[in-house]
Amino acid sequence: MANPKHLDLLERGIEIWNQWRTEHPKIHPDLSRTDLRDYNLRGANLSGANLMGCYLHRVNLEGAILNNTHLTGADLSGAKLGAVDLSEANLSLAHLMGADLREANLTRANLDRTDLNRANFTRAHLGEAILTQANAIGSYFSGANLMGADLSEVSSSEANFIGANLVGANLTRINLSGAYLSGANLSGANLTRANFCGTNLIGANLSKVQVLDTNFSEAILTGACIEDWCVRSSIVLQGVTCDYAYQRSYYDRGTLQFRDRLPHDTTRNLAPGEFASFIQQAIETVELSFDRGIEWEAFFRAFHVLQEQMRAERDGVEIAIQAMEKKLDGTFAIHVEVPTATEGTIVSDLFRTLYDRALPVIQEQALHQSSETLENQGDRCNFMEFIRFFSSNVNSSNFNASNLNQSPGDRVDNSLFSNISQTPLPDPSTNPPQNQSQNLNSIEKITEDDRFLTLDITDSILDLDIMD
Repeated sequence: MANPKHLDLLERGIEIWNQWRTEHPKIHPDLSRTDLRDYNLRGANLSGANLMGCYLHRVNLEGAILNNTHLTGADLSGAKLGAVDLSEANLSLAHLMGADLREANLTRANLDRTDLNRANFTRAHLGEAILTQANAIGSYFSGANLMGADLSEVSSSEANFIGANLVGANLTRINLSGAYLSGANLSGANLTRANFCGTNLIGANLSKVQVLDTNFSEAILTGACIEDWCVRSSIVLQGVTCDYAYQRSYYDRGTLQFRDRLPHDTTRNLAPGEFASFIQQAIETVELSFDRGIEWEAFFRAFHVLQEQMRAERDGVEIAIQAMEKKLDGTFAIHVEVPTATEGTIVSDLFRTLYDRALPVIQEQALHQSSETLENQGDRCNFMEFIRFFSSNVNSSNFNASNLNQSPGDRVDNSLFSNISQTPLPDPSTNPPQNQSQNLNSIEKITEDDRFLTLDITDSILDLDIMD
């Protein structure tokens, strides 16, 4: 129950109330389970107060300070809370239906199981807020900041999230059917088992999201960015409308931009069902990215060991290089065919470990290479022959380095690959190389000032199998 002395102070007016709060900062007022509709609360300092179960229907709280306030079960339906500080407030099980919370600060607030139907959160700050199992049907979140917020199991069909910031948000099992998310930023969000049936996602940033068992049936994805999706075959894409999409996002002077259009031909759009086919192909591949060029000898060491380990440890799982791509930012990517999305994660992590182990070994060997060997470009594999090799072997999981010897002067030292799956890579710190010039016949193209290969390819995509 409310403290009668605290209620008496509030009845005497906001100036007296706020002065008392200033003089007694350690006292947390108890106004719980009180009908406060007849009180003037505009500009009131209610920070840390106990307002549990209070009746505040249509009350004007503009200018009030409500951070860390306990409002569990309170009725704030239709209340005016525009620009109010509700940071870290506890609003669980509260009723905010139709409330005006435009530009309010609800950072790290608890709105678990709260009634938010038709509430207005336009441009509100809800970073890291908890909205689990809340009802937000038809609510307005346009331009709101929900970065890192937990919206798992929220019912928000037909809600407006246009231009909202949902970066890193948890949208597990959220119902956004018929909602509007055009221009929203969902980068890194978890969309596992989310319902986007009929949702408008035009121009949305969906880069690096988890779309596991996610329902996009009848959704509109035209102009959305689908960079690095973590996806599995159970994704639902029936009836999706997508004229075109983008595969990369970046910031230019603080403004989010998309690039790498799908399809690459800007004179045409995706045909019906083509977007779903592209995603299905992506499910069966994993991308190995290199932002500083590729040390080819280290790559082949790592990939050969990777193939052997996947066969031995994953019940005969076969992996194969499917396509190569030079991106507009200079990053070089190799797409590897894998049986499932789960295997793809294992392949990516294991390859990176193997490559990072092989790289310093190759670099250490390079330090002991003679100048004559460095100048002997005839012992280096011609890169275009390497491209031709992959063009004819993209579906071959039984890769053999000797197949790269396509023309006179192109040579790979196959001793690098013999028994490598059984032999751990040497540690240069404990076993410094002696005379290892024979192991320096790597297949990269050496430049005068950089051992790493920098590709200069006119087309950004090398179409080796499925890529447009």
